Amino acid sequence: LDTFGKRGPFFPPVLLGDVNGDEHLDLVAGKSREKLNIFLGQSGRDLLARTPQTMAVPLPDDERKTMIVDLNRDKQRDLLIHHARFSAPQRLILLIAK
Repeated sequence: LDTFGKRGPFFPPVLLGDVNGDEHLDLVAGKSREKLNIFLGQSGRDLLARTPQTMAVPLPDDERKTMIVDLNRDKQRDLLIHHARFSAPQRLILLIAK
């Protein structure tokens, strides 16, 4: 929240990476400040699933604070979400791929 009690602009993350380990690129896109859509990649004519998997996870206002990285070196991409605010404690949210 800013000094007037209102949130600033929201820039949702839009990322590509294999987050489920099936060797197809997946599309990860913020739906809202509290929801993340994951369109799983697939082979064939349609490269992405038409219906996303939706996850309830708080997203930062800045899309640059959401990254796809291999945190535990298992050759699967994990999702790292960094909440950095001056008026509140910083926190990290990790979604580890299985």
